[in-house]
Amino acid sequence: MEDSSAKIKPRVLQSVFLYSLVLLFMYIVLEVISWSIYKPVTDESFLFGTQQDRRISVKESPGQSISIQGIAASQALHLRTEAVHPYIGFVQNPRLVDKVNEYGFLGTALPLNSEIQPDTIYVAVVGGSVATNLVDHKGELIRQELEKIESFANKKIFIANLSLPGLKQPQQLMAINYFLSLGARIDLIINLDGFNEMTLPSTELERMGVFPFYPRGWDTRVAGMTNQELLRGAGQMAQLESTRALVARIFASSPLRFSITANLFWDRLDFLFVRSIEKKRVTLTLKVLENKKQEVQPYQVSGPSRRYKSADDGYQDLARHWKKSSEILNNLAQGSGMYYFHFLQPNQYVPGSKIFSEEERKIALPEFHSYQNSAKNGYPYLITGGKDLRDQGINFTDLTRMFASNDQVLYEDGCCHFNHLGSELIAKEMARVIKEKLDNK
Repeated sequence: MEDSSAKIKPRVLQSVFLYSLVLLFMYIVLEVISWSIYKPVTDESFLFGTQQDRRISVKESPGQSISIQGIAASQALHLRTEAVHPYIGFVQNPRLVDKVNEYGFLGTALPLNSEIQPDTIYVAVVGGSVATNLVDHKGELIRQELEKIESFANKKIFIANLSLPGLKQPQQLMAINYFLSLGARIDLIINLDGFNEMTLPSTELERMGVFPFYPRGWDTRVAGMTNQELLRGAGQMAQLESTRALVARIFASSPLRFSITANLFWDRLDFLFVRSIEKKRVTLTLKVLENKKQEVQPYQVSGPSRRYKSADDGYQDLARHWKKSSEILNNLAQGSGMYYFHFLQPNQYVPGSKIFSEEERKIALPEFHSYQNSAKNGYPYLITGGKDLRDQGINFTDLTRMFASNDQVLYEDGCCHFNHLGSELIAKEMARVIKEKLDNK
C-alpha cells in the first residue's frame, strides 16, 4: 500500500513554492509601484542612502521642544545656550556650549576647598559681555600685568571668568557669594560693568512688565513654568518627538530599510510626525506670546511692581541699585580678605567719550540702536554714582573718558563691544590701576 503522506509532502512543498512565487511577484510589483510613485508623493527622488541618513539624523537628534523654556527660547536666540540658575539667574549650558565649565562659565572653573593652591592668587572677573570678552581675548595679558604687582611676586595668577553676556547687578554679587559658599578662595575681584545695568532694564525688562532688577529675559526663561496648559502641551510634544525617534530607530536597524515600500511608508509616517510636532509647536509658541501680552503677568514672571514717574527717575533708581550692589561687594571683600576694584565700562554713546573716524562711526554709531538712548541718558547717573563710591574709599575707576583723545577704531559694533585693540587698552588700564593701588597701599 502506497504511503499517502509521501504524496502529500511534494504537494505541500509545491504549494508553498507557488505561494512564495506569488508573494515575491506581488512584492516586486509593490516595490515597482512604490518606486514609481515615490517622487510624485514625496517630491524627492528615492535613494536608500539618503533615507537611512535621514532616519539616523532623526533617531540621534534630541527633541527641540521638550520644555516651555525651549519654546520661548525660539524668540530669543541667545537664550538657547543658557540655563536657568537658582542663584545667579542664568549661566551658559555646558552641554551645549564649548569651553564652558560645569558651573556654566567660560574657561577653567575656580578650584574649591582642597584643590586651592597656597602659592596662587585667585582673581575673579565679573560683569557682562564686555568683561567676558576681555578675559577670553586678553586674559593672558591681564595675568602678565598682574604678575608685576610687588605683593604678587613669585606667585601664580589664576583668573576665573565669572562674567557672562547679559549679566547685571546683583548677578555679579550673587556669583561671588555663590562661589565663596562652595569653598572657593578669591583674592581679587575685578568688576567691569555699568552698561547692562542701565540699558537692559529700561529697554527690555520694563517693557515686558518685569521687575528691572531681575535677570535679563526673565519673562522668557520662566514662561509657562507653572502654566498647566503649557506644561501639558510641552509634554505632548516631547512624547511625539520621542515616538518619532523610536520609529526611525526601528526602521534604521531592521531589514525594512532595504524595501522601497517600507521607506515610502516611513517617509509618510515621519511627515505626519513632523506636521503634528510643528502644529503643537506653533500652538504653544502663540500661547506663550499671548501670555506675554497679558496686562497682568504671573508673579513668577513679573516680580515686584516698580513704576517710575519719568525716565530720569528710572535711570536714577538703576544707578542707585548698581551703586548699592558695588558697596555690598566691597564690604564682602573687606570682610573676607579680598581686594575689590570696580570699573565703569566705556561706551560710545557717552558724549565726548571718543574721537570717531568715519570708518568707526559706521561701525559704532548706527542711525538707531535700541540701547542708544538709555546709555546716553543713563550714564551720567552712573558717573555720579561712581564718584560717590570713590568718596567712600572704594576702589572705583570711571573708564568712560579713557578714549577721549583716541581716534583709532576700537569698537566692533553699535552696542558696546570692543575689538582686540580696544580690549587690550582696557585690560592694560585696569591692570595699571590695580598695580598702582596695591603697590602703594
